[in-house]
Amino acid sequence: MTTFFASGWAKKPIESCDEPENMPLMGRFWRPVKWILNLLVFGGLLYWSTSLFTIRPKLKPFRIESKIAFSNDDLDRFLRITVPLSIAIGVLSLFWEIIKSLVKSLFVEAGALRKLTNLVGCALLGVAALGMFSVSLVSHTRSEPLLAKRLPTWVNDLHLATVPYKVTKDYGLFRRMTGVGGRPEVIIEGSNNMDRGWKEYNFLYKPGNVTQKLPIVAPHQPRLDWQMWFAALGSYQQHPWFLNMVYRLFHNQKEVLDLMGENPFPDTPPKYIRAVLYHYHYTSNDKKSERYTSSNEWWVRKRVREYLPIITKDEPSFINYLKQAGIIENPHPKNPSNVKPNFLSFTIHGIRSVLGQTNGFRTTLSLFFTGLLLTFLDPTVDVFSWPEVR
Repeated sequence: MTTFFASGWAKKPIESCDEPENMPLMGRFWRPVKWILNLLVFGGLLYWSTSLFTIRPKLKPFRIESKIAFSNDDLDRFLRITVPLSIAIGVLSLFWEIIKSLVKSLFVEAGALRKLTNLVGCALLGVAALGMFSVSLVSHTRSEPLLAKRLPTWVNDLHLATVPYKVTKDYGLFRRMTGVGGRPEVIIEGSNNMDRGWKEYNFLYKPGNVTQKLPIVAPHQPRLDWQMWFAALGSYQQHPWFLNMVYRLFHNQKEVLDLMGENPFPDTPPKYIRAVLYHYHYTSNDKKSERYTSSNEWWVRKRVREYLPIITKDEPSFINYLKQAGIIENPHPKNPSNVKPNFLSFTIHGIRSVLGQTNGFRTTLSLFFTGLLLTFLDPTVDVFSWPEVR
């Protein structure tokens, strides 16, 4: 923010005042202080994480045990102290950045016109930043209701006025963690008889088969498995792509099956398909636990409800939906009108037709070590650095 305030209207950014390391005298003292602060912060995080969650490693058999060592009242007291403190730090930091940018506009830039232009720009951005900060306080204080009630009325009014534009949102990717009462998972099953012979479609990365070992996924992002998790949090009516996938399974479409585990119907597709919602839990080594198992199972699961009723590929309601969605009219688009074939796409499709769907984690590691090898072969090329923005 500082560089943007100070140099948004200047020809080149001013770096000497932004970082203490660039100041001849201050740099001597700031570098050791910065290291000490980093050690204190990370050391404190390690200490409190270990003590508050009683993290204890066990060697035989190797496992890491943990147990929450604080109560809800302890958490409430912590929030009553830290939430107001975080707001105070945010206010001071924001005003410091704005004042520093205004000072730079007045005393660093040469020329009256440039000074005036930078000053007006910094003032406008400062007001916008204050407005954004004020709006975000509504979401930030939801974890501490007493503080939320003490927010000025104009802050809540400003927040309501900006809600349709989604200017701010509650902190975190998800406000509520799923899986506390069991990880919800949709299991797709197929059969050639409505009363028996149901076989499960398993996926490469998400829980399904209770004996399947946990795969290493990151930094690969398997999109289908990721979407299946979202599907489990709602209904198939909320996720139209789910019925599209079922339609592809009725036709054993290779591009879809390559994204999944072993096909339980390799010769001919099933006549019937259904989906069931389960709640999954990790198994336990504690013999007193209800999730204890002496077998090689990784998960225990409990059937919750039917997710998708039994359907056939000729089900009238199913066919009507597919027609409305335009899936039946063009089930296998070869070359969309807005995409022109080129040598690269032709080569990639040719390689995929031979190799099939490769393992995401191995592919990511292969690319990483290829870049690492290129760096060692040609030290003048740093393939892992971002291009410098001028």
